[in-house]
Amino acid sequence: MKIGNHLIGDNSKPFVIAEVGINHNGDKNLAKRMILSAKESGADAVKIQSFKVESFCLKKSKYYPLFQSCQLDEFELAELYDYSNKIGIIFFSSVFDEWSVNINHKLNTQCYKIASGDINNFPLLSAVAKKSLPIIISTGASNIEEVSDAIDVIYCINKKIKVAILHCISNYPTDFKDVHLRYLQELRRSFDVPIGFSDHTVGNDIAMAAVANGANLIEKHFTIDNSLEGPDHKHSCNPTDFKNLTDSILNIFKARGSLKKPLVEGEETIKQIRRGVYAARDIEVGETITHNMLKICRPESELKPKDIANIIGKKVKNKIKFEEGISLDDL
Repeated sequence: MKIGNHLIGDNSKPFVIAEVGINHNGDKNLAKRMILSAKESGADAVKIQSFKVESFCLKKSKYYPLFQSCQLDEFELAELYDYSNKIGIIFFSSVFDEWSVNINHKLNTQCYKIASGDINNFPLLSAVAKKSLPIIISTGASNIEEVSDAIDVIYCINKKIKVAILHCISNYPTDFKDVHLRYLQELRRSFDVPIGFSDHTVGNDIAMAAVANGANLIEKHFTIDNSLEGPDHKHSCNPTDFKNLTDSILNIFKARGSLKKPLVEGEETIKQIRRGVYAARDIEVGETITHNMLKICRPESELKPKDIANIIGKKVKNKIKFEEGISLDDL
């Protein structure tokens, strides 16, 4: 999978998304500050939410005023795309309706995000799939059968479309005991696509653990100030925390390595930490080797401890001095 210039998969550094969401509070200038700060903090991409509030939320909902205050129009979105392109960071949206699907496509988005709540919104999934761009799907509050159904809907439109799946828990913030990071392995076994984690826990520990468990993408809520008004700022990463996260993700990715462990220690290191077989006393010509004549010590010598059984009972043909390595030529 590729988004912009970023390859996403097991052999590539995890793709880190700063989830600004609605933390911009409907202010495009605040959004710009967050985009720049996210880039400076090591994010590969910034994601917001774009929508027409009346298309996905009833007016009687207690959340309607919040979403109404945070919606951005086409011109504001265009300005944010232009700004992101100018400073060199990928910018995209979670889309919630036909309007946002089309507007983001018009503005040359490089991918789409499907929020957890729309895992079974087949009309929306179909509309996004028809754009033939990479799709990232969050899976909070869903089971694996629903994830499979969503993937099927997308592939029915376009079998070649690139999809990534994010394990997610839709509780804000998420309790550690509810995370179930091993579910990443189940997603990986079930779907031949990049697998990631959308983290709603407080702190960075779980996101880093997800990378250690093979996550190809990490999404984390981001703000420039945890004291700002809004429902998500309090449990979002601030720039310092996010920079620590992106630095740690890179280190963990380097350490994750491969399923097969190569020998990276030098020959001299190996020799010094392993043991060899040495004379525990002077051994004269004609003597028969017994256990009490031998000592197993560092560094490694010609004969290894595993070879002792093969030399017990053999006659010595050359004198072996105390703490001299035993050689087959001496026997």
